[in-house]
Amino acid sequence: MYSELIQNLNSATSGKIYLDHASSTTLRSLPTAVLSELAQNRLIADPSRIYMSAIAVRDLIEYSRAVTADYFQASLRQIVFTSSASEAINQAIFDSTQRSLPDGVVLVGKVEHSAVKRAVSDYGKIFKQKVVELPVDGYGRIDLDSLESILKKFSSHNIKVALCSVQYANHEIGSKQPITEVSQLCTNYQAPLLVDLANAISNDILNLDDIDYTYLAVSGHKLGGPVGSGALVIKKNHLLKPMIHGANQELKRRGGLENLFAIVGLSAAIDEISNGDELKKELNNKNLHIQKITEALKSLNGIEFYGAEGDKLCSLVSFGIEGIQSGALTLQLDQMGVSIHSGSACSNELTEPSYILEAIGKSEVSPIRVSVGWDTENQEIDVFLAKLNEAVAILSKYKR
Repeated sequence: MYSELIQNLNSATSGKIYLDHASSTTLRSLPTAVLSELAQNRLIADPSRIYMSAIAVRDLIEYSRAVTADYFQASLRQIVFTSSASEAINQAIFDSTQRSLPDGVVLVGKVEHSAVKRAVSDYGKIFKQKVVELPVDGYGRIDLDSLESILKKFSSHNIKVALCSVQYANHEIGSKQPITEVSQLCTNYQAPLLVDLANAISNDILNLDDIDYTYLAVSGHKLGGPVGSGALVIKKNHLLKPMIHGANQELKRRGGLENLFAIVGLSAAIDEISNGDELKKELNNKNLHIQKITEALKSLNGIEFYGAEGDKLCSLVSFGIEGIQSGALTLQLDQMGVSIHSGSACSNELTEPSYILEAIGKSEVSPIRVSVGWDTENQEIDVFLAKLNEAVAILSKYKR
């Protein structure tokens, strides 16, 4: 049965052009090689034991921690391995809301990832924390004047801000947040800051020097590591309250036997992008692909682009075509051998409106997102654009 299902997967992906890398990207070369080598040793020992194979596993985990810490210019103790960025986000929100008991308030941008929005809502109810949404402009960027006004208001009333959660860049429309300015305001008013880096790593040159964060959420599969991998980077000397209890794993900060494959795969992907020159070359290729797509899209009737034009991730373009439903276009292109993304990110593509576009005043549109990856080739872009014109021509016959 496994073989049959894997054959079905191979058939579904063989020869298809994949342009939904913002959802999940291809496993990179280094983690592919390292994990393949690791899989040849079928014994995965408990790294907390004192026999030789367990110590060897511990060495692998701690080397992976060192690689990850080095990338973020952090100490080893600042790295907590998780199963995903979503878990890292939930852990950060759990930790921060508990710290502000019995009273506190959580600030969250209107265009944050659903993991953030749902976690602050649920933990807010559990720990009786008030949740305040931060307004954004027409490009999805945090309104700094509003943020400062909100922080000043709570400070003047001696109400503690448990957390301010702002993503580095938006996952659906690509707009980068003024994260340095947000960080400075949070520092001025002693508000802990969670920065969601899930879509930014490997899609931008990160500059964390001027960001006074308390938490950074990291996704493995979005940067070319394995699915089921992630990390939470915490502020130096921050004592984390664990959300998952167990034994002594992750320095008592996350229970459960360490996932060796996920941890090694994540660090190998980070290791691969840590070469600055290679990453710049990769980002340049992504930018050229998106520029080519954007210029071609401008020739379509009724085209509208979403997100900040100049200050956005180089790896994606978000747009709508008047009279064309994004779900219908996605299905039409899928039949033609091209995978893209439609609808609201992290929701049902066919039924749920995009809360992100609603936040920027585009509630009636049908969004389409095309995103490229580290291994996207120019020939794939040419084929995609030709298929897109065919698909739009077919669907335009059904416009009302």
